[in-house]
Amino acid sequence: MPDKSEKERRKQIMNEPQKKSNEEFDNSHPMSRELFKNLFDYLDTVPGDKDCDHTFKLTEEFLRLGQCP
Repeated sequence: MPDKSEKERRKQIMNEPQKKSNEEFDNSHPMSRELFKNLFDYLDTVPGDKDCDHTFKLTEEFLRLGQCP
């Protein structure tokens, strides 16, 4: 049975791919993870009469409303 330090080492190894993926995401986008979250939260709450028209209209609205930090 592995000791505590071995369990911790295995845990780090398992978390490494997710950590790398998060870093790649953070480095490859022009906005913060928090701003992305806020944008998608906003888009999820848009009323049905403003369905997606495959433009940036709703994103621009989000930015105009000052939703970004």
